[in-house]
Amino acid sequence: MLNKRPCVQLAALLPAQQQLLLQQAQAQLLAAAVQQSNAAHVAHAQAQAQAAHAVQAAHAQAQAQAQAQAQAQQQASQQQQTIKQEPLQAPPQILSQPIQLTAQVTTMQLTAQGTTIQLTAQGTTIQLR
Repeated sequence: MLNKRPCVQLAALLPAQQQLLLQQAQAQLLAAAVQQSNAAHVAHAQAQAQAAHAVQAAHAQAQAQAQAQAQAQQQASQQQQTIKQEPLQAPPQILSQPIQLTAQVTTMQLTAQGTTIQLTAQGTTIQLR
């Protein structure tokens, strides 16, 4: 009935009916605005949750990298300490009597009790004890 000529039909309504139609239209507009507002709040909350998740993931990755670097540094430090703590061993005393050699050649090799000593000399006297 209202679809043929809205202006004429609206004027024919009683003021109370006009007021009721106006209130219904306002209620529909308010409901639409509330729906849009709720959708905006949901979208904002989702964006915040995604951002928080991204921050947490980045923080966890940074912590993992820092921990890995700290472990690598600790291992390197332990290796250096191990190297420093290893005592230097004196070479075994193999010869019981002094040996005197006079070399006239450029290179000479001497083997005594499983140890090889290479001497390079030219007219030099070398003593091994």
